[in-house]
Amino acid sequence: MDTFLRNYWSLYLDFIKDFEKLNYKGFSLPYLCHLPSLILNNDKILNELKDKNYIRKLKHQVNAPKEFQEVFNHFIRSHQKPLVKNKNGKVVIHVDKLLRFPPHTLNDFFDPSNTILLTKGKKPSSLSGNKSKVKKTSGKKSSARKPAPSANNKSKARKPAPSANNKSKARKPAPSTNNKSKAGKPASSASKKRTVKKNNSSIQNKRKNTRNQSLNSKNKKSRSGSNIKAIKARSLSTNHINKKMRAVSLTNAEKQRKRNNAVKKRNNAKNKINAMKKNTPLQKRFPYVHLFNYAIDTSKEAVKVQARNMLKAYKGHHFYKNKEFQTWFLNNIATVIFHIEMTQNFLNKVPVSCIVVSTTHSFRNRILALVAAEKGIPTICMQHGIISSELGYIPKIATVDAVYGNFERDWFKKVGAPDQSTEVIGHPRFDEVFASPKMTRTQFNKKLGLDPKKKTLMIAVRGTEDDDKWRTLIQTISKKLNLNIIIKNYPSNTPHKLTKEFSFVLPTQGYTIYDIFPHVDAVVTYSSTVGLEAMLAQKNVFILNTNFSGYTGYYKGLGKLVQADPRILANLIISYFTNRQMSSYAANTREKFIAYAYPNLSKSGARLKNLVKKLTT
Repeated sequence: MDTFLRNYWSLYLDFIKDFEKLNYKGFSLPYLCHLPSLILNNDKILNELKDKNYIRKLKHQVNAPKEFQEVFNHFIRSHQKPLVKNKNGKVVIHVDKLLRFPPHTLNDFFDPSNTILLTKGKKPSSLSGNKSKVKKTSGKKSSARKPAPSANNKSKARKPAPSANNKSKARKPAPSTNNKSKAGKPASSASKKRTVKKNNSSIQNKRKNTRNQSLNSKNKKSRSGSNIKAIKARSLSTNHINKKMRAVSLTNAEKQRKRNNAVKKRNNAKNKINAMKKNTPLQKRFPYVHLFNYAIDTSKEAVKVQARNMLKAYKGHHFYKNKEFQTWFLNNIATVIFHIEMTQNFLNKVPVSCIVVSTTHSFRNRILALVAAEKGIPTICMQHGIISSELGYIPKIATVDAVYGNFERDWFKKVGAPDQSTEVIGHPRFDEVFASPKMTRTQFNKKLGLDPKKKTLMIAVRGTEDDDKWRTLIQTISKKLNLNIIIKNYPSNTPHKLTKEFSFVLPTQGYTIYDIFPHVDAVVTYSSTVGLEAMLAQKNVFILNTNFSGYTGYYKGLGKLVQADPRILANLIISYFTNRQMSSYAANTREKFIAYAYPNLSKSGARLKNLVKKLTT
């Protein structure tokens, strides 16, 4: 463990222990306040944590991530009740920016009648007393919103539309009260015309029937007088075939035709339903519930007073004395209490069998997981990216973490996660990697302005980080190879500045990486999830490694394809495009890496569905 990590985890543990007695409804609040959101966004604090002497200011010294995880394991066990398998409960999926489930995952693997999509929603402008504003929004248009028919339109609204088989009756006007034809009195002129028309039509039908009968008799006579010699001249095989054909009666053939038509209709209906599922927005298929609709106006002043008194006790503390920390802490306490009340109210009113979240490093998801634990409700935490750094994945809190592969399973075990608390699920968004391309390579080249005669290299960068290294990489490659080079700038869709420096380097014009992968020949990226996704798309990958604290060594399995020096990496890329042996090495290395990092290539959505079923039934 390097100096920064030791100081980071030790300061975090100091914060938890120093304010551990600050309690609300049995929850120790510092465990639910996300201190990293303050530390990692403050350059001054980050620089202080790199100092070797900083540890002398701290009470606790953490020498391994496992020590910190154990503290949270104890905290979680104090709230965990035995899991309850509620078959009638709803599966709650908390939708936020890190979840990234494709719509087809929900459509294909989750039942709208048994699933709730939970969102934050808008915070109420005012809350009345202790009454909760429970208002579920299903995303469907309420029938109450439709305007009631006016008095003038009542008869039209009630009048049924005439059926196709009953047109004559529908057109027939209802008899008026003045019509006395039934009483024996002469009918009106209109009724006389109708009787004449009926008589004429019946005469015409009789004539048609007699004509048809005469034609049928003529046909019978012609068939009976057919050439017998021609029949005898037919071969035995032909007679055999004709006998077989005559063996199948016309009625049986019609029955079979009807069966085939019925099957076609059923298949067409299924296809229409599937098409509707794909085209229907999730808001109309799945019920959406806003968490803020379960908000309760709760006084937080007593806890705030207690927090201020504790801060006074640490008046001379090197970290707690900062006004920035104090403001953050008091605001976080109020927010955490608000969310505890809201989450408890939601889970008290809605029967829930399981909760799926994107990460437990969001305080909102962390509260969801812990309040659910007190009710025996299992929680699943999806993996939102590769574990490149340990800072985004410790502490582990959910009942089960749904991980990509064996790397994460082994890593969580190493850092002290409880046994059987991980499951290799992959991620539903990666299912899209295996979909058919949306366009041909010719179309892609034309839209981006690429030369179809050249190989294409994609570079994935993160903003302006390591611009000098990426510039050196491009310069080194371009001196020896004439390639199409495109840059995917994450997280922005705006063209990267290097596309302006080099005329042969082009932006990806807002296309997603899944649109791009089928049409490139190799991918270069920093230590990011893009590398894994490209390998799942069967693209060979090179990693420009950079030094950062907490690196887990995720891409070590790629061997020499990972380099910190851009010139060395550039020469390897040149060799890859010009040397078959190097190309073969890259492909074999990729296959071995995927076998460990993402061993199951089946639908992740189906595996998630099975995990939910395992926890709830």
